[in-house]
Amino acid sequence: PLTAVQVLWINLAMDPRAALSLATESPTPILRDRAPYGKNESLISNVIIRNLLVQVFFHVPILLTVVFYGHKMFNVPIGMKLGYGHVPTEHYTMVFNVFVCLELFNEFNSRRINNEANVFENLSKNAMFYSIFIISLVMQVLLVQFAGRVFNTHPLSFAQHLFCIMMGVLTLPLYQL
Repeated sequence: PLTAVQVLWINLAMDPRAALSLATESPTPILRDRAPYGKNESLISNVIIRNLLVQVFFHVPILLTVVFYGHKMFNVPIGMKLGYGHVPTEHYTMVFNVFVCLELFNEFNSRRINNEANVFENLSKNAMFYSIFIISLVMQVLLVQFAGRVFNTHPLSFAQHLFCIMMGVLTLPLYQL
């Protein structure tokens, strides 16, 4: 359901900004006090794998629901089987927007990788993180609303944008579970 340009937007525009915002995070005292990892230890811990799998099993059903039932949920024309060169639909724009919002809000969870519960801890001290988050969210809304020809999107209503953002917000309590 995503076009090549939308995938490029996600990979080339959003991922580097997310990496930059996470890389500028100051180390916490807990992180500074722990022993270094050994040279033979994996960089990806069991906690990271667990968090990744939980998010996958959360994101995939939401995205599949929007792909296969989103047109019924929002009473919009179905976006499937339209072929190359079709007019962009609200249906597949919602899929794209939900995916981006899920990824954006999961950046908060990605700030903590050692079972720390408070993903908002020291957020006020990292202006780079929240600035990039806000810029990314605003750019996504503007892109969907006004860059339809380039990104193959259809403008969404306020309620549809709110739905997409709320789906993203749901990743925050999921991390706490």
